[in-house]
Amino acid sequence: MIDLKDIQLVYDPIITQSAEGQIFVKGQPLDGNDKIALKLSLSAYEENYARKVIKYQLKWLAINQGIHQCTSDEQQVFAKAALWLINEEEKLISTLK
Repeated sequence: MIDLKDIQLVYDPIITQSAEGQIFVKGQPLDGNDKIALKLSLSAYEENYARKVIKYQLKWLAINQGIHQCTSDEQQVFAKAALWLINEEEKLISTLK
């Protein structure tokens, strides 16, 4: 497995994808074992009941904060950012499956 401990989040994208659809982690292509491990982990992560409950709760909190309880532009921006993050996670999971 590719070691993730030395990632500099400010400078290094962790996951990239070529035009042909090949996935790279830290600039290295995934080998067969890494692909299998990633797909199995993604399936387990995506179907995890606790994750689903937490995701829906976070979406509800963001919507509630951004629409129903919003008293400032900053709260609305923060709520949108929270929803954006949840949606980006979903897109990334779809891309990597």
